[in-house]
Amino acid sequence: MTRSLLLLPLLCAIANAQVSAPLSEPPPLPKLVWSYLEVESAAEERRIYKELHARKDLTAEKLHAILDAGPARPTPQAGTFAGRPFTIPGVKRGTTYTIGIPEGLKPGQRAPVWITIHGTGGTERWAFRDVWRFLGPKGVIVIAPTEAKDLHGQGWGYRHRERSLHMDLLDELARTLPLDLSRVYVGGLSRGGHAAFDLGMRYSDRIAGAMPVIGAVQQRDRALLVNLHSLRLHSMNGEQDQPALVEGARKAIARLKELGYPTTALFDPNRGHGSFADHYPVVISQLLERRRDPAPKKIHFAVRDLTYGRHYWVRVTGLHKSAYKPGRPVKIPGVGRMNEAQKLKAYLAHIEEHTPWIRAEIAANKVTVSTKRVTRFELFLPASLIDVTRPVQVVVNGRTRFKKKTIRPPTPAKALRLLRAFGTADPAFRFVDKLPLTVR
Repeated sequence: MTRSLLLLPLLCAIANAQVSAPLSEPPPLPKLVWSYLEVESAAEERRIYKELHARKDLTAEKLHAILDAGPARPTPQAGTFAGRPFTIPGVKRGTTYTIGIPEGLKPGQRAPVWITIHGTGGTERWAFRDVWRFLGPKGVIVIAPTEAKDLHGQGWGYRHRERSLHMDLLDELARTLPLDLSRVYVGGLSRGGHAAFDLGMRYSDRIAGAMPVIGAVQQRDRALLVNLHSLRLHSMNGEQDQPALVEGARKAIARLKELGYPTTALFDPNRGHGSFADHYPVVISQLLERRRDPAPKKIHFAVRDLTYGRHYWVRVTGLHKSAYKPGRPVKIPGVGRMNEAQKLKAYLAHIEEHTPWIRAEIAANKVTVSTKRVTRFELFLPASLIDVTRPVQVVVNGRTRFKKKTIRPPTPAKALRLLRAFGTADPAFRFVDKLPLTVR
């Protein structure tokens, strides 16, 4: 009893101090928004979301202004920094990269970024020097990663972890550097040129332009060239190079031009397997004029796996079991009676037939979708393309799957949740469809 009486004054003093202490100021709204979009912990994400949901000053107008302004990033020190370590999630051995920060960046200014990829036997420093002298004076941040030995394949082959090395590094640097993510470009030489084609086909919703030098596209991947509809591409090849490589580039460019995509190419009859540095100034200037369209009205997306199954406002979440996957044996009836040319033609026709794709178009508040070998997909329909105050219709493979006179726009907090889930900066609403699919 005596001990309790002695503690009573102390407890009263603590209680009075807590009551008299001023309440802490809420964090600035822009800081809270970007913290929510960039936080990795699920528990912390839920905590910040509750705080955003309770904020009365979070309006749609303020949210758009915050997203347009971008996150606050300190102005980086200009210069070249080589051998920086980078750990790739899920890979035992990390890698390094060289980065160049141009002079003259002003506070609050976001800079374009160029990812340059070395060839087999090359190094990050060599790839960096090849383009930095042209890009540095133009105010472009240049990133040159070294392929990790755990990831590095041979020839033209790529695995997803090798592709994601470049995108993971881009995401990591975007957290600390003032990158303009509407102006991301990728280039490379030799195997790096193959990678520039490859990244463009699989991440064309993140890349504005590509410059593959003495690179090509494998026959089995030509079905994915349809994904480059919003990407500006310029390739350069020497006709004295390996015939298979030149042919792979030539057929890829012919297909892109057939599709009407913004593509240019140079095939020099007097060159072989080497640099085209004398052409870089003109080509780089042309590519830097291109900005990524955040929400094109028409989309054509071919996809073979769901590791990265999104494309602008479309995400594929289910593929039919008959979808083509590289490495799986291709069985073609009657192949034993064919000559080599017939075998190749049948092989390419089989791949084309078994490559899943989805087409989507928005016109006058009507979304028209057609698919092949896709069993489930999601649409994150942008407010810039859909007027939610008017009737909205979604037609999938000729059947009306969704029709409403009015749709309630998402609250600013819910819009942020959609943005975090998918990356669409102005979501109006989310539509999910599961398709009954029978394949002969």
